[in-house]
Amino acid sequence: MIHLDAADFSPGLRAEMDRMVAATFRDDSQTGRIWAPATYHFLLMRGEAVIGHIGVHRRDITVGNRSWAVAGIVKVGIVAALRGHGLGTRLLAFADDTLRTQGRDDLGLLVTSEDRLGYYGRLGWERINGPVYYEERGETKAETFPVLLLPLRASKAELACWYDGPIDLVGPLW
Repeated sequence: MIHLDAADFSPGLRAEMDRMVAATFRDDSQTGRIWAPATYHFLLMRGEAVIGHIGVHRRDITVGNRSWAVAGIVKVGIVAALRGHGLGTRLLAFADDTLRTQGRDDLGLLVTSEDRLGYYGRLGWERINGPVYYEERGETKAETFPVLLLPLRASKAELACWYDGPIDLVGPLW
């Protein structure tokens, strides 16, 4: 497993990661959404092949009247042929450990689908009320898919306001 800043990829590794992401996730051009670029990535490698990916968007966002340092988690996945063997759980544990030991972010934030709630819940992610507001093409929009948080530096008491929102990503969706 490796952890790389988005600017530190070799051209070959970038191409391999892009290949894995394209094969594993739905084509963004079909949704019409504009996504923020990842700040860094966690990769699971098998030889030279990328077999797992987690993207992270570091950003300060607003909840209530307070700014929070957030690790926005995106495109968590393992190549289809290797799913069901705990590789995604291991990659998420590696990312969680790295985020905690770096100590830069108050929490992790993840927008997911209803069918993934049990999986992320077993890993310590908690569902919070949405929606999440974000900017796209100069408009403020709301994402209504389930929103999950994972405390990193912040305590449960500090995170109380998260359960009532509003959550403003202060930029594009990740």
